[in-house]
Amino acid sequence: MENQDFQKELRNQINEWDADIARLMARADETRPEVRARYLADIGRLKSRKKKVEARLKDLENSPEGMSGGLDITREKQVASVINPLERFR
Repeated sequence: MENQDFQKELRNQINEWDADIARLMARADETRPEVRARYLADIGRLKSRKKKVEARLKDLENSPEGMSGGLDITREKQVASVINPLERFR
């Protein structure tokens, strides 16, 4: 995968995560306080992971084109680490 294609894919995924976090926040607002606390803890973890992916994207945007070795493996791990917690709320 080309570096620019990967960056675009990461940007799209970050936008999806923003929408997912917004939906989770809306659900959290409608729940009991003890359930809301769990939602907020999970949302905090998702935001933290998203920030790490955003930092990785920034690094990629500043890297030379040829520095794409191993990106597919990294991408898969990052996507899985954030998406799996979201499944719990579906």
